[in-house]
Amino acid sequence: MSSLDGILLLHKPQGITSFEVLQFVKRHFHTLRVGHTGTLDRFASGLLVAVVGTYTKLADLIQELEKEYKGVIEFGRETDTLDPEGVVVAHGPVPTLEDIKTQIPSFTGVILQSPPAYSAVHVAGERAYRMARRGLLVDLPPRYIKIQSLHIENYRAPFLTLRVVCSKGTYIRALARDLGRKCGSVAYLKDLIRLRIGPLQLRDAVLPSELGKKDTIYQGVEILSLLFPGRVLPVAPSSGVLQGKPLHPSLWKNVQFQEGPYVLTSPEGKLLGAVQYQAGTLSYRFVVSQKDL
Repeated sequence: MSSLDGILLLHKPQGITSFEVLQFVKRHFHTLRVGHTGTLDRFASGLLVAVVGTYTKLADLIQELEKEYKGVIEFGRETDTLDPEGVVVAHGPVPTLEDIKTQIPSFTGVILQSPPAYSAVHVAGERAYRMARRGLLVDLPPRYIKIQSLHIENYRAPFLTLRVVCSKGTYIRALARDLGRKCGSVAYLKDLIRLRIGPLQLRDAVLPSELGKKDTIYQGVEILSLLFPGRVLPVAPSSGVLQGKPLHPSLWKNVQFQEGPYVLTSPEGKLLGAVQYQAGTLSYRFVVSQKDL
């Protein structure tokens, strides 16, 4: 397996974009085959998971894992971008801690959330934030998300520190906006740090400036089993997996299949592909090109 195939845990600093962080990685490893598994806004910091080489194909699967954040919400003001880089567009009273505690339960579980106008959501083939920057009214339909838990760490009015565990597609900026309005006020997200994506932790990440000193690319069965426990299947390339030939669950006698994705590896631990198990059948999510092996 090439050293350029794997997963890199990066600590994105405030003030630069996720795209700029990836440029560091591309220059360091001299490759264009670099992606990420969920962007962070410029004002935010924290864990950015980069995927390199054949592991770029895992980006969608890793994006589906739950995420954990710590955010600081400021009540009494709302910005057009719902973050500290925007222009203040509304003012309101500052709620009490009891007001906030009363509303928190309504934001846990499966809920509907409208993405911010300044977001990367596509509207008629164009990013919503580009339309918003031109002064166009952007009305994004709500979508279902899941907030596993919301924990208040501290409240020194008007600043609330929250710990959030949530699903893919959750906007913490939108959570700040909606919590403010539920409390009879307005609010925006002043600060945000991503602590975790699935089992991957910020404490294990390196700063872009530290690449070459501390960088470690994780690869093989160990990291794949950490990301997808019980869902890594060894399979011989001779089975036809690289040609996308049908695979039957009976190939793995001791596996009790459950709905969802499974990652395929060679007996040596090379990433070969991924399949989806549904209604008793396996269908391919992706297959690694033979020239990459």
